[in-house]
Amino acid sequence: MKTKAKIKKVLGSLSLSIAIFVSGFGIALGQITCPLSSQTDLINVIEKVQGEQFKISLPENPSTGYSWEVNYDTCILRLDNHVYTPEGEQAIGSGGSAQFTFTALEEGLTLITFSLKRPWETEVLEQKQILVSIKKKSKSPDAQYSVHVGDSFEVALGSNPSTGYSWEISSIDGNMLEMSAEDFIPSPIPMVGSSGSQVFTLKALEKGTTEIIFIYKRPWDDDSVSAEKVIRINIQ
Repeated sequence: MKTKAKIKKVLGSLSLSIAIFVSGFGIALGQITCPLSSQTDLINVIEKVQGEQFKISLPENPSTGYSWEVNYDTCILRLDNHVYTPEGEQAIGSGGSAQFTFTALEEGLTLITFSLKRPWETEVLEQKQILVSIKKKSKSPDAQYSVHVGDSFEVALGSNPSTGYSWEISSIDGNMLEMSAEDFIPSPIPMVGSSGSQVFTLKALEKGTTEIIFIYKRPWDDDSVSAEKVIRINIQ
């Protein structure tokens, strides 16, 4: 009974640790793309950025007939390569390592599950999981502004309303910036279908560095985004 109680305590601590880790990324535990099994060893928690490639190595001995099989979310990760590398001199019955190379495709939190088994059997000898947190890749800013708290400033972006497209803000920190006005200034030479500039007037509210993301799209079509601009604001 004491042993069972101890196991439950360890599993409870593991679940708590995962919950704390997940909450740090603002993602609920229920959003993990694979269920965390209490029968599996969680051997690592790793952080990656969208587009980043990473490798995972596990000890393996093909002479036993056992090899690692992997299960993962193909929407979030891509398996680029899986190779076996013998360790040292290739003596009969000697082991080595299985190396899996992945690429992080999408932002999110996911589990990679490795099962050690014989391909012709259903029984799993050992199972290991790795929790992977993938952060969105930061885009280099298209422009930077330096302002002071209380300053109002303008961001002007080239636009052509005759196409049905216009700029809109898709991301802004309302604690640091406030948009007070938006105007369109036509080209000095008026012509049918001519372009102009969309001007956004913003006010700096508090010190720090933040970014505004603008997207160029048709207001009625969320799938029509054709361009994106990232503007970094340094507020002193």
